Amino acid sequence: MLRAILNITFSIAGLILRVIAWVLPIYFIVKLVLPQNKYVLLASKYVEWLMAPTRDILGRLFPRLATTGLDLSPLALWILVLVAQWVLQLIRSILL
Repeated sequence: MLRAILNITFSIAGLILRVIAWVLPIYFIVKLVLPQNKYVLLASKYVEWLMAPTRDILGRLFPRLATTGLDLSPLALWILVLVAQWVLQLIRSILL
């Protein structure tokens, strides 16, 4: 019973992380090509709340980067999501 619950929980968490890992690069590329598209602006409401904490942390860690105007928060968040996927798979293989 517990094994089934853990399996479902890991599957749902893995699915959420996979969706985020796909949405971030697609959003970033589309935003570069069509920055004022109404669908991009709508998607930015949902993606921006994920990137804001990452942007704040990067701004504190690398203050000179913030002055250049280069926003690396999508890349940093994407890498964090990939690491989280790896850690989730590692924990899943240990527990199950």
